[in-house]
Amino acid sequence: MLELIAGKWTMLVLVALEDGRPMRFGELRRRLDGVTPKVLTGTLRALEREGLLTRILYPTVPPCVEYRLAGLGQEVGGLVQSITDWSQANIAALQAAREEFDERAARQAPGAADNMPFVQVSRARGRGVGSAVVPGRRTARGEQERDVVGPVGDMPGRGGEPVGDTGQ
Repeated sequence: MLELIAGKWTMLVLVALEDGRPMRFGELRRRLDGVTPKVLTGTLRALEREGLLTRILYPTVPPCVEYRLAGLGQEVGGLVQSITDWSQANIAALQAAREEFDERAARQAPGAADNMPFVQVSRARGRGVGSAVVPGRRTARGEQERDVVGPVGDMPGRGGEPVGDTGQ
């Protein structure tokens, strides 16, 4: 449940519907700039399934569908609105903390990135699975040990290019 509520589009849908006024799909989509129809449909269905949203279908041609927060959705919407209010009230402090962190990171010892381990990514057996060289670990045959790390297509440096500093 927490995963659903914490989702980006879920929170925005809850805030959009919080005033209690029913909204049609197209109106919600315009209000939530950037959401695709597929993502909005999935979000609305998930909210309806959990009892946070009511979907009202009017038997007209073409069909008219409206969405409105149910009782549980209004409660959660109030909590989300509280988080939104807190975020807006503390935006300056949050920005200052972010800038302070970035400045500290920039002041760290020069060449700190050069001490990062070298990782070589390559394709394993043509299955699109990547393997990463684990620095300092060798197999029983003396070969560099590798950890399988998942689909190469989703990784930076796919296709055998080095990721990070090579130390050369």
